[in-house]
Formats: sequence, structure tokens, C-alpha cells
Amino acid sequence: TYKPVNIDKFKDKKLLAIAGIGNPENFFQLLEKYNLNVEKKLIFPDHYKFSKNEIENIVTESSKSGHQIIMTEKDYFKIMDYKIDKIDYLKVSIEISNLEKLLSIIKRLYD
Repeated sequence: TYKPVNIDKFKDKKLLAIAGIGNPENFFQLLEKYNLNVEKKLIFPDHYKFSKNEIENIVTESSKSGHQIIMTEKDYFKIMDYKIDKIDYLKVSIEISNLEKLLSIIKRLYD
């Protein structure tokens, strides 16, 4: 399961959530599961290449509407070279509920 690491920084904020991943609904459902106030969603195709101008326009619009922008970590790392400080990402960790079972399956694949 996915567990958000930095969820508290997004509590009590109006969010604009951006996802450019294969299954964006997983990201949005995770935000909803933790009762974040997602007022607007922007969905882009998987592996989408954001232009700096496009991101700056999104930031301008979100500032006017009072939204904090939250992205997937994957998308954030695609735009971090743009050095735009008004965008943040949800950091998640993966918890494997039955590690021993997973390791035994992997071992069988390589035996």
C-alpha cells in the first residue's frame, strides 16, 4: 500500500492536483482518502513533458484562485529544473504487507 509521508503540509488548503501518470485516479483517490480538499484536477497523459511556460501559466491561474498546487512526485521531478517554488508534490512510501510472501515468489522465479 502507498502511505503519504508529507500529507500534513496539504491539510486545510484548497488544492489543484496535477497528475501525468498512467492511472491518475490512484493519485486522486489517495488524496481523497486523507481528506484533502482537492477543488480542481488537471490530468495529463503518462510521460507528459510539461513546458516551463505551461507550468508558469498553471501557477499564475492557481495563485488567482488561491489554490496550492500538488503533483505526483514523478511529475514534480520532471519540472524541478524550472525552479518554480509554488508547486509541491505528495511524497509517498510503499508498505509491503507480506514481505516474506513477496520474497518467496521472487526467489521461485529465479530458482
